[in-house]
Amino acid sequence: MGRGRVVWRELAVVGAVRHYREFLIGRDPLCIGALWQEMYRSQYFEGGRVLTAAISAIDIALHDIVGKALSVPVYQLLGGKQRDFVPCFATTSAPTRPELTERVRQLIEQGWPAIRTVPQHPQGMTRDSSSRANRSA
Repeated sequence: MGRGRVVWRELAVVGAVRHYREFLIGRDPLCIGALWQEMYRSQYFEGGRVLTAAISAIDIALHDIVGKALSVPVYQLLGGKQRDFVPCFATTSAPTRPELTERVRQLIEQGWPAIRTVPQHPQGMTRDSSSRANRSA
């Protein structure tokens, strides 16, 4: 499991969002920064990733509410458009080198400028999934 993730803690995050809901009902959603500070600093114990994930979800929802109230996209609330293009890459994998080469060729033909390949065991497991399986064994 990667650092900083809340995998397998979804119910805890849901509980934290419900906890904060009671605190947020009736509050002004336009005060995003003040509400964030109050949620983050009002805990007796550090909440770690679970509370941070809940606060993050609420923060995104508050930005959405404010954007709708002001009839502007959220990116405008966050400083406006910064670029016209965002570079991206495709990811592919295959159990054999010839299959991988063919998949990469197809992605190049589709116009992808950058491609990440993920080695795959013949049984269909990637390196990541096999190392995860070994750790849980």
